[in-house]
Amino acid sequence: MKTLYALITALLVLMALSAFATSVLPDSFSLMAPAEEKVELKLSVDLGLKEDTLEIGKEEEVKLELTIVAETEAKVWEGECPSSLIYDFTITSAESREDGDTWRWSRDSGRMFATVVTPVVVEGSAKYTEVVNLSSKLFEKEGKYLLTATFVASGQSITQSFEVKFVK
Repeated sequence: MKTLYALITALLVLMALSAFATSVLPDSFSLMAPAEEKVELKLSVDLGLKEDTLEIGKEEEVKLELTIVAETEAKVWEGECPSSLIYDFTITSAESREDGDTWRWSRDSGRMFATVVTPVVVEGSAKYTEVVNLSSKLFEKEGKYLLTATFVASGQSITQSFEVKFVK
């Protein structure tokens, strides 16, 4: 019984304090921390090509070194991914971009990603590099292609164009 009286008394005190606080404090006062402004990351992408030209000869595979760099001006940037896939790369033909991607790293590299929420922390910058061997048959004709790198945690993407040339 004493516990019940103590709980009722505590509740009445809280209600009185709440009424007092709302009559004295300005409307803009909040006990909640201000919402942090979402900090955008600066993304850059690199194909590891000289002069942004991929020369394809008689070889059956083409080796590319794909790199995405995420930089922040804040001390620390924090985000999360819905799975363990933190970044992704796609290659499309500039002409048939609406037809979908020609190649997607997360789909075509043979990797699997855990379906767990993955926290991502960037302190200054984070660099992710994948060395991939692509079938030269992916590049059906000469011309302009697009490499798009996506940083999943921020939802940002960056695209870089490159030229494909066939050499003998």
